[in-house]
Amino acid sequence: MRTTASIFLFLTSIFGMAQQEQLPLSDAISLTIANNPKLKKGQALINAAAARIQQSKSNYYPQLSANGNYTRIDPTGFVPFPTAQGVQNLSFIPNDNYNANVTLQMNLFDFGRTATGVKIAENGEQISETSLQLKKQELALKTIQVFYQIHFLQQAILVQQKQLDALQLTLKQTKELKDNGEATNFELLTTEVKIASAENKMSDLMTSLDIAFIQMEQLTGAQNLKYKEFVNDWLEVKQPDSLSTEHSIDNRPEYKLAKLQEETAALQEKLARKNYNPYLFANVQGGYKNAIQPNINELKLNYVAVAQLTIPIFSGFKNKYMLQEAKANKEAARFETQDTEVNINAEIAQTLENLKNSFDKIARSQLQVEQARRATEIAQKKYKNGLLTNLDLLDFENSLAEAEINQLNVIFAYTLNSFQLKKAMGISLY
Repeated sequence: MRTTASIFLFLTSIFGMAQQEQLPLSDAISLTIANNPKLKKGQALINAAAARIQQSKSNYYPQLSANGNYTRIDPTGFVPFPTAQGVQNLSFIPNDNYNANVTLQMNLFDFGRTATGVKIAENGEQISETSLQLKKQELALKTIQVFYQIHFLQQAILVQQKQLDALQLTLKQTKELKDNGEATNFELLTTEVKIASAENKMSDLMTSLDIAFIQMEQLTGAQNLKYKEFVNDWLEVKQPDSLSTEHSIDNRPEYKLAKLQEETAALQEKLARKNYNPYLFANVQGGYKNAIQPNINELKLNYVAVAQLTIPIFSGFKNKYMLQEAKANKEAARFETQDTEVNINAEIAQTLENLKNSFDKIARSQLQVEQARRATEIAQKKYKNGLLTNLDLLDFENSLAEAEINQLNVIFAYTLNSFQLKKAMGISLY
């Protein structure tokens, strides 16, 4: 259980925040966007996708390589050949063979294979960029949720402290009444039990607040945030019916991702069809080698030029089933896009209903707080005049604290639902 001293220090820090460094919500979101490792990972994936585009374009350029080899052949064989000097052994291959050359290979025409591969790689980069956009939106919303959770918990702790103060006052009055014979040990014990329960609630709230600060530091990459003032108020409460819910589904990164995946699947099918097409390439090799008549031991400049047309005839049914797979993936991507659209529309409708519900509760919770406050003030006066028991007063004070905490919960829910609706409509939160 938290000690009274630690609670006092915490409350002192809340009231002294005005002289501390401030951290508005916009700055907290900016810190998350700038420092969160998940977003840095997303940027690295974009860089990798950009490199894949350049890789896919490599077939547009010639491939150049240098080669060198040495081969020892023994025996090589010979043919006796009569000459003016007599019969000589004539060799067609030397024992020591040298070959040094440069090879140039060029794709002349591949019926659109390379162009389709480049388009797939470009789609991959767009997918990485949109995935990063989605992750930013998700982390911004998470930052908002934790930010307002901290605000809620700080306000709830103040409410809980008010209840503790009221209970301590009741305990003091009960002791005085007991000394005068006007209260029993049971009433005194009951008050002490209520105080212990309230202190437990305070301890839970402070622990939750510490955890929220840890979560905020994890999101933003900042340190010692609990010593900064979180500058925020609850959102201005507006009638949900007056809010514009017009939206374009194209603004949602989830829908953009689904469309890009569908487009990529169509390109994969197109590429699979091109496996049936021929392709033409050229190969030119030039350099120095021996084993060339008439002097087979002399290194001579030489070259070889080849143009080759390859026509696929049978691939063991590989091309057939690659095409079937690509068609199935294309169909699955199309259904995924439809499912994403349905889910987005349902999310907007559900979030709007949640917002309306929390809006309706705000007015009721305010009325409950006012009624509970008036009832508690009356109960305290009656208790002082001996017209109300200790147990009845405790119930009134507890009802007031619960009404104030409930009001905070309702406003907290309205605030989060407002941001949830923005996200659902594709409005940027960062």
